[in-house]
Amino acid sequence: MNEEQNPLMSLLEQAESAEQRYLQHNDVSGLDEAIHYWQQILQSPNFPAQDEYFQLSILNNIAVTYWYRYKARGVIQDSDTALQAWQALVKKLPDDSPYLPSILNNLDTGLRDRHSRLGNLGDLQAGISAFQQAIDHSPPDFPDLATMFNNLGNRLTNRYSRSGDLDDLQAGISAYEKAIAHTPPDSPDLASLLNNLGRGLRHRYLRLGGLDDLQAGISAFQQAIAHIPPDSTGLAKCLNNLGLGLTDRYLRLGNLGDLQAGIAAHEKAIAHTPPDSPESATILNNLGGGLRHRYLRLGDLDDLQAGIAAHEKAIAHTPPDSPELVKCLNNLGLGVTDRYLRLGDLGDLQAGISAFQQAIDRTPPDSPELAKCLNNLGLGVTNRYLRLGDLGDLQAGISAFQQAIDHTPPDSPELAGRLNNLGSGLTDRYLRLGGLGDLQAAIAAYEKAITYTPPDSPDLATILNNLGTGLRGRYLRLGDLGDLQAAIAAYEKAIAHTPPDSPDLAGWFNNLGNGLSDRYSRLGDDLGDLQAGIKAYQRAIELDKKGSLENLLNHSVNLLNWAFERSNWQEMEEVYPQIQATSEQLVEKQLQREHQEAFLTETQGISAAMAYARIQLHNPAGAVEALEQGAARLLSTALARDNADISQLQQDYPDLYARYEQQRKAVKNAQRFYQNANEEQHKAAFEQWQQQEAHFQSVLSEIRQQPDQENFLNIATDINRVYQAADTRPLVYVFYTDKGGYALRIFKKEIQAIVLPDLTTEKWQERFDKYFNAYDNAHNNQKEWQQAIDDLTAWLYTAIMQPIVSHLPSTEFTLIPIGYLNLFPLHLAWTKENGTRHYMVDKFTINYAPNALALVNAQKSAILPSDNLLLINEPKPVEASELPSSIMESIAIKQHFKQHTEFAHEQATVSAVKEALNNSPNVLHFACHGEVDFENPLKTGLLMANYKMLTVADFFQAQLQARLVSLSACQTGIIGTKKVEEVVGLPTSLLHAGAAGILASLWPVKDVSTALLMMHFYHNFMQKKQAPQAALREAQLWLREANNQEIYDWLKKPVLSQLGSSYRLRFHQNANNKPLEKPYQSAYYWGAFYYTGI
Repeated sequence: MNEEQNPLMSLLEQAESAEQRYLQHNDVSGLDEAIHYWQQILQSPNFPAQDEYFQLSILNNIAVTYWYRYKARGVIQDSDTALQAWQALVKKLPDDSPYLPSILNNLDTGLRDRHSRLGNLGDLQAGISAFQQAIDHSPPDFPDLATMFNNLGNRLTNRYSRSGDLDDLQAGISAYEKAIAHTPPDSPDLASLLNNLGRGLRHRYLRLGGLDDLQAGISAFQQAIAHIPPDSTGLAKCLNNLGLGLTDRYLRLGNLGDLQAGIAAHEKAIAHTPPDSPESATILNNLGGGLRHRYLRLGDLDDLQAGIAAHEKAIAHTPPDSPELVKCLNNLGLGVTDRYLRLGDLGDLQAGISAFQQAIDRTPPDSPELAKCLNNLGLGVTNRYLRLGDLGDLQAGISAFQQAIDHTPPDSPELAGRLNNLGSGLTDRYLRLGGLGDLQAAIAAYEKAITYTPPDSPDLATILNNLGTGLRGRYLRLGDLGDLQAAIAAYEKAIAHTPPDSPDLAGWFNNLGNGLSDRYSRLGDDLGDLQAGIKAYQRAIELDKKGSLENLLNHSVNLLNWAFERSNWQEMEEVYPQIQATSEQLVEKQLQREHQEAFLTETQGISAAMAYARIQLHNPAGAVEALEQGAARLLSTALARDNADISQLQQDYPDLYARYEQQRKAVKNAQRFYQNANEEQHKAAFEQWQQQEAHFQSVLSEIRQQPDQENFLNIATDINRVYQAADTRPLVYVFYTDKGGYALRIFKKEIQAIVLPDLTTEKWQERFDKYFNAYDNAHNNQKEWQQAIDDLTAWLYTAIMQPIVSHLPSTEFTLIPIGYLNLFPLHLAWTKENGTRHYMVDKFTINYAPNALALVNAQKSAILPSDNLLLINEPKPVEASELPSSIMESIAIKQHFKQHTEFAHEQATVSAVKEALNNSPNVLHFACHGEVDFENPLKTGLLMANYKMLTVADFFQAQLQARLVSLSACQTGIIGTKKVEEVVGLPTSLLHAGAAGILASLWPVKDVSTALLMMHFYHNFMQKKQAPQAALREAQLWLREANNQEIYDWLKKPVLSQLGSSYRLRFHQNANNKPLEKPYQSAYYWGAFYYTGI
């Protein structure tokens, strides 16, 4: 038909020519022009006069062009327009129309793509129905029959991906095979058909695990690439699928060459994909997965970083309504979780968990992808449990693993890995709660996983290792040597199945070392086990130096602990520097304090063991340094940053000094903004804090590159700093180990090690349990609690203080207890002489400190005046008992200060008190209730008005200039029990904030006796001008010995005249009835308070 016969032919040719520009050269503007010409044809008055074939062709062509443009730009409206046109054509054509199969084929293609984008199962079902109709209406020699079979295969495999119905997958593969059978060998369509057949075979391999399917799939991908022109837009898709197949084969057979070839295929696919193509996200995601697997094999951090970047780009290129986003989020979560495991940044772990949760939220409940997402979420939250210790995370992880298994078909190759993960979660719960059933179930899960794992699978090593860990745990519980022997055999098999370049190998060697050390301890005479165990640990540490910092720390600690058990002091010296350096690196990477504390768990007890070893090596100075390095490390780090002497930096490098000061303040401001941010601001505030900290670290690195500044801001834990703290007052460190304890007394530059043979871990644990059992039940049995105090303090004298007292050069000294000893009232240790109790405080004035550096720093605030009081008087409302004596206490204390600010009752809100702290009061007194959180000491605090807490975390963020802080409340001096060597509690946080000294209590105290103690303390401190620790000692002794008449007489002193007769009358009756009775003679009343600082 020429143009004269059909005036629309010119427009038709222009439309087809414009469309060819896109098909041949990827020029998307050609599609815009083609649509313009198609619309002109449709709007032409000549169009209705054309024959039916012409009209159908135009309507079909415009739909195809809209579909091409959707594929190129991803605008969903273009897909909708194409589908509406095809659906209109299907309704218009009779069932016997020869054109119907082609239109149905196109309709199905569009429905399939919209399903891929939006995940609407109705689109997929409608597409399959359309194709089946098209095939049913097609004669056997229909030229498009191969295409129709191919498209039917696509729809069936897509429905399989959504529903998991194996029949759909089998039928899809059959349809691809029929399509190939109907396609000439020289057809340009053959490549696409082979590629799709390969996809189907690969999916069947992933479901059923048949290696023949995987090999055949890879072969199909390779044939497809061989048949496709190098400039074809379909090449990228074939290369991407080949990369997936090769990666799968690597994961099955462990041949590194397959993984390298798979990554290369993905990289080529990206090179052949326009950056704005909707296909680019899928290819980037798969490249990221390949790079992650190579990292897991070779340990090159650059691979992991590049993989994460690829996943992030994939997410950025994926529409938010696309089902593909689930895969991208899942893989990003895996990548950042691996980076956490390597570098230890808890922010990465949190980001991974968030990505897994987002993936789950976007996954339909009937999708086969859900099992993978649940499994990965389980891994994330159990990793968080292992770091932060929240049992809820562990329970959630086990639940996620179990749900993943429930959603996994019994014939799936993925089942073994999920059973293995469930076993790991159950093992962790056994270690936490001690339920033997969990351990038995874990071992059963590992054994079942092994039966599901092919003998040539690279995953076998991991499962064998975990089985070994379960069996070793059962040996440690039940003592069956057969379990230990089987565990060692499992570790050895795991090592044998692991490539020598695998990052996992370090963990297997460490566990083998654990097993061999246990067998050596059990049998005792096998030198081979000793040598092999040491060699295994050393091999693990050497491998870890190129891998995970966290593993390097754990494995180094294991070797040191075993060396301590064998009394090999020199071996401990050799591994200790590695532990120090690695622990510091891990802690430095964390921003939030709770994250920093989490990375100190593994090193608890190491400083005491090292001090013990150095004493045996006749190196007492080194022993002191080890204790100083291990005690209150985070406090020391903060003090080093905030109180460094930077005068030399200012003099030599003024520009660097200015940048340092600017950035230090910027970090502080960002940190405070984050702490006070609301929920909407939280994420942005944290990112700002991260950014400012990174800038600070950059400036710090630049400073340390300058001559004489190499150790700028490094924590000074050398012996000279300790000598500085002990120049005028002796320091006494006290610590215990499994082998016994020591006190290290330092005065001037003399160090004396005093052996404490009764201070072993076992004996301490026995006393600890008895004391805190009574503490926990004190509200029910006060008599038992007071007896527990007496029993413990008598033992403290025998085990600790009696060996020390004869070596003290003066009656004043500073105690630095290590670890759990901070929970004990060492100042109340007592003995009987001639039938009379003599407490340590009868003769000695004792103050406490978390470490020597804190004492040196506190000296700066000790010179402050004591003339400006901030008084917090019984905040209300609170969920606690009334404090009737707090008014008496407050009135008495205020009289000593010309300048004071008081917040009483409803005025004492958290916000008001925080603001008042910034007004530089130099004496702070809190008459209120305190609450202790042993598990999370950052939440320990003081109860303010409106049921709110002023916490340890709040004080860590404060900036004080205070000579004294008095915490006249219950249990305000108790530290957290998870990382006891950090001494996390209110006194430590206040030292950090800038206080010189803190008065705090170790147990719930009585209202009246506490008020009297505080009143007498301030009388001594302000009127007699005694040092705080001396003022406390004298007040405690006065309260212990004062009878009712003396208490009443003392309340009539002029300084207490404003109390009013009602308060004095409270004691009048006791003075009349029992004048000589000493109501507060028990240490329970007067001994709870102790003084920290100077």
